[in-house]
Amino acid sequence: MITCSTTASFLAAALLVMMPMSSSATAGEPLIALKPTTKAKPAFSVNVSDDVLQLACSLDGKLLVAGTRSSELVVWDKPFEKSPRVIQSKGKGSITSVTISPDCKHIAATSWWDQHLRVFESATGRQLVAVDCGHGLTQACFSPNGKMLATSGNMIVSSGRDEVASTLELRDPHTGKLVEILKGEESEEFTRFGFHPKGDVLAIGCRSGKVQLWSLKTRKLLATADAHLKAVTDVSFSSDGKALASAGLDGQAILWMVTPLNTLPRKDESEIKLVRSHTLKTPFETLAKVAWSSKGTHIVVSCYAAGHRGRRCTNISIWETKSGKEISNLGDGENGHGGFTATFCPHDEYVFCGDARSRVCAWRFASLLGMN
Repeated sequence: MITCSTTASFLAAALLVMMPMSSSATAGEPLIALKPTTKAKPAFSVNVSDDVLQLACSLDGKLLVAGTRSSELVVWDKPFEKSPRVIQSKGKGSITSVTISPDCKHIAATSWWDQHLRVFESATGRQLVAVDCGHGLTQACFSPNGKMLATSGNMIVSSGRDEVASTLELRDPHTGKLVEILKGEESEEFTRFGFHPKGDVLAIGCRSGKVQLWSLKTRKLLATADAHLKAVTDVSFSSDGKALASAGLDGQAILWMVTPLNTLPRKDESEIKLVRSHTLKTPFETLAKVAWSSKGTHIVVSCYAAGHRGRRCTNISIWETKSGKEISNLGDGENGHGGFTATFCPHDEYVFCGDARSRVCAWRFASLLGMN
């Protein structure tokens, strides 16, 4: 069973979800300045009330949800509506994750300060579930079939010594009721996680920088890879499940091949391995998010760096997965359209970005590749 101090758990989660508020640079230290490498302009842009920290797009591309620092959920029933709906999540502090159910009927969000999971009816914004998940909540994610809602958490195992065990909690998405707890078997603290498209395997990022694969059939650890020098901030499978991307507080994104290909999940799970294919290095101290194009040919990376006197530098870039090379860069938040989060629409026609100017922008993906 994993054991660690409550202070360490709090610090790890704080690094992940509070990083846009942090400032690790010393006084007078310059921010990273990056000018855009593309002349493309956003096809669509809408102002919202606060910094956009999370974005989620439905599988059919018709629903777009943004989570803000002020605990609002901004909902577009059509991605290019100029007047989106706003759901007041009633949470305290920043939205740390947003996820849409596969049938598009529900939106789940987590908030850091009050450690609550909330589920809303997407059509009306009506709150259906509000659950206090306790210490360590940083993320929620619907399973690919929509029958499960997974959340991160920490379970107290020794109240006298104030120790906790890092866990993944499997919940009923309609009630929020805890169904099962997946407990780590090694001295690792879970930070972020993502479902394999087939739903039987979870990729889990750890505070130590390791990336793990877990079987949801056997509840056992399948593979572990030494990945990042610092905590993992995001993990994401490609749509075909053949590859995995991870991001970390070391400013790197790593692309992994999941081998044997086309066989995950499989009966002989002992053969499953993570093989590093590319390491994408950026000049930023933190990579916040990674997201795949639907064809798996590119990823979009969201970066962040802190400056003195509360100033921030954010960046969004597009990378080719085959070569591991940067293809397009939107610049930083002052010289371009840098942001905290970005994702592709399901058919790769657009890249949606939450930029550092409290806006949600949509870019034509082809224009970012210099095709038009």
